[in-house]
Amino acid sequence: MKRVMLLSVLSLLMVTYMTGQKVEKVEKVKKEKTETVVYLVSMDCEGCLNKIKKELTFAKGVKELYLNLETQIVAIKFNPSKTDKEKLAEVIKKMGHTATEQQSKEKLPENW
Repeated sequence: MKRVMLLSVLSLLMVTYMTGQKVEKVEKVKKEKTETVVYLVSMDCEGCLNKIKKELTFAKGVKELYLNLETQIVAIKFNPSKTDKEKLAEVIKKMGHTATEQQSKEKLPENW
């Protein structure tokens, strides 16, 4: 009976330990370094905005987007090990729009 109890406790400890290891690995993946770039983009209509959004959504390294037609702002959070600011601007320019990098992030929502 003592052996069964001891094996049960050891099994429980092993499962707890292994679960903890998996959680740490997942957290490391989530903590990938990201950078944010803000562009002033020549967008005239909702169609332009949707076209840019679609292309950037599938661009390599892009994690999150913020687009605003009124202010003509496109903000991109990206993984710098997979892409860079120049490549992202090139994606926008290939669609026939201008993309001027902005240093100020004051027109972005607070959660950005």
